[in-house]
Order: sequence, then structure tokens, then C-alpha cells
Amino acid sequence: MKKIKPTLFLLSIILIITACNKNGEIVKYPSFGSLNISGTLSSPLIVKIDGKIIDTLNAASNGIIRPVEEGKHKISLLNSAKKSVIDTVLTFQKRKTRYLTNFFYTGYGVLFPDPDKTRKPKRGNMLVRFVITDKTLPNELNLKLFILDFGTGISTPLNIKINGVRKDKFSNYIELDNPGSSDFYYLLEGYDLSGKKIMSIDNNTYGYVVSDNNYTPFTENSIISLGIGPGNESAPSHLPQVIFQRIAQ
Repeated sequence: MKKIKPTLFLLSIILIITACNKNGEIVKYPSFGSLNISGTLSSPLIVKIDGKIIDTLNAASNGIIRPVEEGKHKISLLNSAKKSVIDTVLTFQKRKTRYLTNFFYTGYGVLFPDPDKTRKPKRGNMLVRFVITDKTLPNELNLKLFILDFGTGISTPLNIKINGVRKDKFSNYIELDNPGSSDFYYLLEGYDLSGKKIMSIDNNTYGYVVSDNNYTPFTENSIISLGIGPGNESAPSHLPQVIFQRIAQ
């Protein structure tokens, strides 16, 4: 059997460990973390890392997970016009996951939960803010509030208006008290900026307020971010979409 001289063997090991690139720098094998992106989308978003397209986030997908080399990297989400809607720099660590989640893309803007965790209504009331998610509606509406008794069909106008509701960002909050019955819903009529009525109780194209995805009309102490969405063949009214919700502690 041929023997390897100890000095030659040791030299080989040293050469492997200290392999250099053309600039004389030691080559280091990269370590990776993970990027997890998921949100609610009405239109696809292109995902870039450091300016390179890596995937497309679709409305029907459950999100994407991709390995990312350790260090700081620029993460960008772009719409179909290649315009950036999210730009952020995240630091990745070995075997750890960074998340870009819990956002809502309306097709016009990216929305996030209210960062003010101390915000709350008066005890027993509810806070609601709005955004337009129905693409067939104008880009901006002024809203008037009513109460409708579904048991009798009688609607009562309230002295509450929400002006400048848009598709790219949430309105200010309004505070609502408990209407006192599960048959009572807060309804929305909408007017474009010229004053023309676009959403109407008269032809059942109104919108309405709910506090959860089960269409509960009111939940005490809740803070709701609500989309004014499209109707369907059986319901011409603008169906509400609960985007974010929490109960004040």
C-alpha cells in the first residue's frame, strides 16, 4: 500500500481550508435564513430580492418561502406596472425566518394593521374604518350612515358622515354604539365627489358594517378595518370584507 507522507497530507488540508478566490480572499460558504411572504391580494405582486425577481405572489397562493443568504437584503414587492408597493431592508440570520405577512393589497395600495395597540373605543362601543375594495366603484366616495331594521325594513338616517374614503388607504375611524339587536345593521350610502349617489338603500346597492367574517352586525370593544367590496348575483349590495380586526383589552 502506498503511504502518503505526513507533511504532504498536512499541506493538502491547509490548502483546502484556506481556498482563495482570485483576489486572495478566503472563500466562505454562505449560510441561509428564510423569507416568508404572505398576505391578502386582489392582484398579483412581483417579488424581488436585491433587485432580482425571484417569484410572483398570487391572490390564490398561500404565500412563498425562499432561502436568503445571511446579511441585509432589500425586499421589494411590485405591481403589474413594475411600481414598488413595498420596499424594505431585512436582516437574515442562519436558520431563522423573517416574515413579511399580515398585509392587504387592494390593487391600489398596501394596507397594514393599525400599529396603535392602545387604541380602543368607549367601553361597549366599536371602532370602524373603511377602504374601497370593489374595483367598479369610484376611487373616492363620501359615505352616510343609516341603521336598518331587517325585521321591519325601516332605515333611519344618522348624523354620521365619512368623507374621502379611498381605495389606497383606510379612512379615519368612526365610533359606533351597540344598536341593541341582531336585526339592526349599520348601512352605508355612498356619493361620488360630484354628489351623485352611487350606493343606495333604494335599489339595494348599499354597503353595510359587520364586525367579523360571520357577518355579525356588532361586537363590543372591537376595532375593525372594513373593505367595501363587490356584491354578487344574489346580493347586489356591496358586501363588507373584514380586513383586520381585534378586540380591545
